[in-house]
Amino acid sequence: MKPPKAQPVSKVRRLLRVSGWIAALGLILFHAWLFAGRLREASLTAESLLRWMFGAALLALALYFRRRGLSLVRGRPAIVFWVLALLLHLGPLPVPAIHEPVPELMSLLPWGLAAPLFAALLVHRFASRATVPQWARELRRAIHSARWNAVPPLALRFSPRPPPAA
Repeated sequence: MKPPKAQPVSKVRRLLRVSGWIAALGLILFHAWLFAGRLREASLTAESLLRWMFGAALLALALYFRRRGLSLVRGRPAIVFWVLALLLHLGPLPVPAIHEPVPELMSLLPWGLAAPLFAALLVHRFASRATVPQWARELRRAIHSARWNAVPPLALRFSPRPPPAA
């Protein structure tokens, strides 16, 4: 018996895959050129060397994701990877020193930024309960009721404290 044939890869998919590899190779070559320029100019400070080491760690994380079969385009691992890449490229932003009191509106800024996140978490929490199948809800109820059915109701009524250790 012959093994089943693998489905042919479409030309569009092959073109996307090749262009992705070319873009990744171009990014690697561009960063190697930047690093060589830093070495040539001898402008490699401790801070920039640390950032280059974090960049190498980010490259290792990308290879680790590839080895595990995780995508760098969609999903939680992709979000983690690209947020880390963004933080690496932003670096420490210079913040001007202000010697005047912070306006009241600025003191509410963290709450204003956290409110949409909190609302999204609440929506997710209550929406996930609505999407649980009926059989799973019934199973959860049966498990919880089986725990309380193991204790006779009379014993619960007259037990203000746990029994003494034997």
